[in-house]
Amino acid sequence: AAAEAALALGLVVLLYRRKETLSSEAWAELKE
Repeated sequence: AAAEAALALGLVVLLYRRKETLSSEAWAELKE
């Protein structure tokens, strides 16, 4: 169960970081 929780947490973090990257890239495009 602990391993599953850690895996789920890592997945959430990965998705969140990817979302943040897309957001900053979108802002960079808007500023140009």
